[in-house]
Amino acid sequence: MIESLRGIKMQKGVIIAASAIVAVVVVVAVVAVVCGIPAVSMSNSASAGADNGNAGVDAGKVSGESVKTTAAGGEITVEEGKESVLKFIGDDSLKLSDIKFANEVDYFSQGDYYQYNVDGGNGIGKVAAYVSKDNGNVEMISFYDKRSGGEKEKAITLDQAKENAWRYIADKYPEFVKMNTVEIDSEYNDHMAGGKDYIFTWRESVDGVQTMNIVTLAVDAVNGEILSYMALNRDYTGTMTPKLSEDEAYAKAIEAFPGIEVTEKSCTLSVEYVEKGRPALSYTVTLKGKPVNYTSYGGIVLIDAETGEIMLKSGYN
Repeated sequence: MIESLRGIKMQKGVIIAASAIVAVVVVVAVVAVVCGIPAVSMSNSASAGADNGNAGVDAGKVSGESVKTTAAGGEITVEEGKESVLKFIGDDSLKLSDIKFANEVDYFSQGDYYQYNVDGGNGIGKVAAYVSKDNGNVEMISFYDKRSGGEKEKAITLDQAKENAWRYIADKYPEFVKMNTVEIDSEYNDHMAGGKDYIFTWRESVDGVQTMNIVTLAVDAVNGEILSYMALNRDYTGTMTPKLSEDEAYAKAIEAFPGIEVTEKSCTLSVEYVEKGRPALSYTVTLKGKPVNYTSYGGIVLIDAETGEIMLKSGYN
């Protein structure tokens, strides 16, 4: 778990860490698309803004709903996963036989997945999709054939890309549109030869606590197409009231970085997977300190808001 946060780099002086566990998993999934990395097994890999204001968006058809679970232990079968991918993509030209099973994936604390690929011809991957074994939903998908070339100029604005993103969410995850969400990330990226895109992340917020319901999308900045999509829909029945105060969380985080002279700090209360299959109310504390020997000092500390235990610490590189 600790290794999943190694190598996180500071952005604009402060790391974007409103949701240390779930958001990092989301970023890993999106980076694979942004950088054009082929679909591979992810085994053992790994602030908040205003109200989204999208409660009135037409939810459209439900194309990412759960499928029947019939496999041993309540998990879906490989064939059912294929059906889920076919339905999610919604391309009439595709057949079930075009969806190729690739691997079983243990994806950090999120859960277990089936990975599927759609071949775009000549051995080039067209689509990579990850279906949750537990609920049958397509929770991660990458469209490698939708990216524009790096030589083309940006043609859509951030607001236009955001509109496209919410339209896609309304189609694939209509429940999310009705939630009170906060914007975690919204940025433009120029990858030179790798193309240009916008990346957005939203997360549900309930009484100031960010839940495990989260969506991240990459939108092509030239043609407006969705390049990647990741969405989690998780039930949580635990407490939403912390025993530890925010000040106490800051104190514990500062103790984790001996001698730090804090210049910037932030703290987010959220539900995170502190280990696989076990979500807990947590504080994500981000500290930036004065450099030590010309090296950045500080990082992220994930603290159990009930027990005060430090569940994860990761320093800047």
